[in-house]
Formats: sequence, C-alpha cells, structure tokens
Amino acid sequence: MKVCLQSGHLNIKTNCDTALRGSTGAGGEVQINEAVRNATAEILEESGIQVKKVDANFNCDSTSADEQNNEPEYRTVAFIKLAKLSTGSAFFLNFL
Repeated sequence: MKVCLQSGHLNIKTNCDTALRGSTGAGGEVQINEAVRNATAEILEESGIQVKKVDANFNCDSTSADEQNNEPEYRTVAFIKLAKLSTGSAFFLNFL
C-alpha cells in the first residue's frame, strides 16, 4: 500500500495557484499539521506502508494529477485544518 500525506498550508505562499497563497492557516497550524503528518508517516512506514510526504503545493506537482485519477498509485490524505472546539482542538482529514 502507498499513501501520500499532505501537510496543509505548508509552503502555501509559493503555490502555483496565486489564489491559494493567502490560505496560510491559523497561528501555529502549519507546524502542528506538519508534526502530525510526520508522526503519522513514521507509524505507517514502521508498518511497511510506503509514504510520500508533500506540502500544500502538491496541486502544483505534475504527478498529483496522475495520482488523483481513477487508478492512483498513492492514496492521498491531507491534514488540512486545526479547529478549536469546546473540548480542545481537532484535525480534519481530507481523503482525496
């Protein structure tokens, strides 16, 4: 199995789509998203799953279109938001 983990907002200021460049996330969100992505990657890799770690500019990568077609090589999971809830904070995962 192959999984692509995307860290939301990471490096977004250099995105090829200029409309996305302002989506920088809440304070500290980028660092937390990246840490969760990296920890998740480590766990998956220890289980024998091949992991590709990408930033928020994955949409600019020429291979991303191929991976999102009907028969993707990787299953993509994006860590995209950290929301404050009454009970603390939570990650929302977007399965692309």
